Amino acid sequence: IPALLHRLITAGAIPRRILAKLAGGAHMFNTSRNLDIMNVGERNVKMCKKLLLERSIPIMAEDTGGSCGRSIEFDCETGLLKIRTVSPLSTKQI
Repeated sequence: IPALLHRLITAGAIPRRILAKLAGGAHMFNTSRNLDIMNVGERNVKMCKKLLLERSIPIMAEDTGGSCGRSIEFDCETGLLKIRTVSPLSTKQI
C-alpha cells in the first residue's frame, strides 16, 4: 500500500481525494485444526485496513473474507470494481 500510494501521488493523485475499495482476503487453506496462522487472507485485510486508517484513506466498498477466490477488474475511468467469484459463481460491482 505505501508503494502504491507513492506511485499514485508521483503520477499526480491528490492524497486527500484517494479512496479505497477492498476485495479478497478469502480463507483459502483449510486445515484439520483450522489454525489461525493459515488464515493469510484475514491478516491481509486487517493490515490493509490498518494502513488505510493510518493514512486517513476511507474505504468506500468492501467484498472480503469467505472461502472462495475472487478475480477483479477495475475501471479507472468510472471507479467501478467488478468482482467475480468461482464458487458460488457470481459477479458484482462495487
